[in-house]
Amino acid sequence: MADIEAVSILDIVKRGGYEASLITTFNATLPFYEEVVLRRLVAVGVRHNIVLMDAVQCAQSWASEASRPRLAGHAYTLVPMRMHGAFHPKICVLVGPKKAAVLIGSHNLTLSGFGYNHEVTNWIEVEGPKDAEGAAALTDTWALIEQWIEQQRPFLPEQVVDTAKAFSNFLQPLTQRAPPAGHSGVLGQFRGSPTLWAQLIPQLPEETKRVAVIGAFFDSGCKFLRTLEAQWPLAEVVVAIDPETVQLGADVSGLRSRFVDARSLWHEPAMTYLHAKAVYIEGDEAAVLVSGSANPSWPAWMTTDDHGNTEAVVVRTSAAAKAAAKAMGILDVFACAALDTDVLLRAAARTRAEISASTAPAETICVGVSDTEQDVIAMPNSGGRAFASAIAVGADPHDQWPASIQGGQEGWTHFRVEADITAVRSLLVRPADYGTPLRVLVHHPAALSGLARTKRQAALREALGALGSGEADVARLIASVEKVIFSEDVANEVRAGAGRQGNRPPTGLPERPESLGVHVTDMPKQRRKLRLLKSGDLAYLLDVLIRRLGLDLPGGNKGTDQRGRTEEESIGKDDQTPEPAAEPTGLSDTEIAEIVLRKSRTLIRRMVDQLELAAKDESRVGMAIVQLVAVLGVVRELRRLRNFPRWRSRPSFVAEKDRRLLLERAMAYLFGTKSMLLWKLLGQSDEPIEEVSHLRSLLLWLAWDLGEELTDRISPMLEPEDLMRRIQANAILYELLPSVAADGEEVAELERSVAMTATPTGEEGARATTWITRHLGVGLQIANAGQISVGKHAELRVGALAVVPGSRPPRLRVVAALTGSEVSLYEFDGQRVFDRRVASFSGRIPAGGTKP
Repeated sequence: MADIEAVSILDIVKRGGYEASLITTFNATLPFYEEVVLRRLVAVGVRHNIVLMDAVQCAQSWASEASRPRLAGHAYTLVPMRMHGAFHPKICVLVGPKKAAVLIGSHNLTLSGFGYNHEVTNWIEVEGPKDAEGAAALTDTWALIEQWIEQQRPFLPEQVVDTAKAFSNFLQPLTQRAPPAGHSGVLGQFRGSPTLWAQLIPQLPEETKRVAVIGAFFDSGCKFLRTLEAQWPLAEVVVAIDPETVQLGADVSGLRSRFVDARSLWHEPAMTYLHAKAVYIEGDEAAVLVSGSANPSWPAWMTTDDHGNTEAVVVRTSAAAKAAAKAMGILDVFACAALDTDVLLRAAARTRAEISASTAPAETICVGVSDTEQDVIAMPNSGGRAFASAIAVGADPHDQWPASIQGGQEGWTHFRVEADITAVRSLLVRPADYGTPLRVLVHHPAALSGLARTKRQAALREALGALGSGEADVARLIASVEKVIFSEDVANEVRAGAGRQGNRPPTGLPERPESLGVHVTDMPKQRRKLRLLKSGDLAYLLDVLIRRLGLDLPGGNKGTDQRGRTEEESIGKDDQTPEPAAEPTGLSDTEIAEIVLRKSRTLIRRMVDQLELAAKDESRVGMAIVQLVAVLGVVRELRRLRNFPRWRSRPSFVAEKDRRLLLERAMAYLFGTKSMLLWKLLGQSDEPIEEVSHLRSLLLWLAWDLGEELTDRISPMLEPEDLMRRIQANAILYELLPSVAADGEEVAELERSVAMTATPTGEEGARATTWITRHLGVGLQIANAGQISVGKHAELRVGALAVVPGSRPPRLRVVAALTGSEVSLYEFDGQRVFDRRVASFSGRIPAGGTKP
């Protein structure tokens, strides 16, 4: 407006320093977004981009070739928002590692909204983690957006919901110190929330002298204006409109409010359009200014029922409200003369004609996802509708291919396209009942998931990828690992995922990419298992697992400083530097290897501490399991490095005693009778859990890496330490082998892990093959044994399997010691002693064990 300097949103984008953007809008010119806004975002490094748009308006975008999107679902996430009323908020959030910008106003994602209209937009800068005021606005804004996204779960594939919610990955560094919610002035309205008016009333002046209303759309009965007049019967109410463009369908002759011509205040070329929305309320001293997306209408302010809109506004109070109102020229409306009655009547007649001429969209819209594993497009269809035909459309609308309709599992319909499905941008589906055609916006999770990571996460992913080449800066990698481990984000992800089925396709499409323990090329195909982490990729999993090692351990992190370093590791460090430093200048490869050795020891010991915490607090079990998978994956990657010439003659990156500690303590907490963490985790879910499969195969790999072998007969003449080591090895292998050997995918994962880390020599290869063949054979024999007989006179010997007395179903444990009257069974976290005279045992020594 005239008295304030105009700032373009595109100018804010141009400043750079951002990594992700999220825009909410009622309507949008999607080609303008793709060709102008998105290009500029990507040009300054913004890779993860999301647009939330009213579903009806989104469907209308396909009405003509000029308005339909080409890149939605592939280069950015476009979510049609299906609300009971209009999805009407206009928000733009730009976020980077050190700053953010929040814009809440009246601008739609159109060329006019970004450049030509009279708009009012609140620009809030977040200048870093210490900016409490900015962080509060960012937190409250995201809380609204996240709630809106959650309300779309019934209509969207879960991958699309998770891609949108992955925006929170970028916010976390800036919102850690945010004050309690609700103190920023950011207000929102949606179904189930209090109305905007109800939220605003506590902040209004007790005595109101005058009210200014600016808007472009009024409800048919002017019920909002009547409410203001009734609230303050003695206050002056002035309504500023552009009579040539305003939507004012009611006869306003009965209102006390004075309508004035806003064009006399804000002179601009004739092509401009008054689209701003603001309400200014002033008392004797106090004042309130509300601006944002809410028009002066009943659906925007006064109801959240089936006709209520979804809105977002910013409230300014006291001196800040008066200063902003003065700067924008709002205070000048009180000096304007009233519009003639005939001007208002002509505006009302034009409005009614425009409303009667409006047509409903020719299509309705929903969202599907591509499943490259099954080569189909999966669409939620909870209503079980039948469809007659479908056509797939590419980025160029002239690229069209027939699509056959296949029945998916309950709640889903699958489409098989006679083309590469990665080229498909939408489907046009005709219902069997000849109803309104359905436009299916196709999202490609494989393309979008790679965009939902911060630059730091991308750097971690690149470092991991470089591990295989032997050229990675291993010291820097482990420094990054140590910097960001064991975030509470893991707990949040696990809690959010446990027990929630959501709306996901049953086709084997990954709910999230690989965990650290398994590369994407190693992912099992079509496994119907619950996953504890539902979004992100390898780098994301690292980032959430490795955020400050030991951050939540009791006792001051057991000798570490606030950055998770031991006293030795903190020497010479500059705590003002937020990011881990690169490799210190002048360090030799041997010195680098020794640094990594120390840091991996810290990693393993704190993983053990996390397992101990989980043993005391059942709510932490899922988090600990996911963390353990990640730590095992780090250990595997570091063991893999020994095969590269650069590191072959250097000290081990992970000492044998540390690897053994990790294996022994993990088995004790997972399977020991005192903790039984794995049993507790499986008891929390009705479905198999994929992380458990990865966990067993990685633990079995670690046992191989440590040289563990099944031993048929264990001599009682061995030294006590060697005797217990062999008993322990048998117990570990007998526990893990049956489950792994019975699952082809776990077998494949074990074989890949061994192949990755085995020394590339013929002798080592033969040893690995022999070990796998013999031990998996034993595992299959145990898994296929069926009913286990129990007898008092069964042969028992040290190292053999025995049935635990009274266990149902029969539980097998290794015999640790025998006397004439007692038998001791190894239980990972101790031993249990039974009287042989009153307990029945069944000794079992599967074929394939080795003799000492």
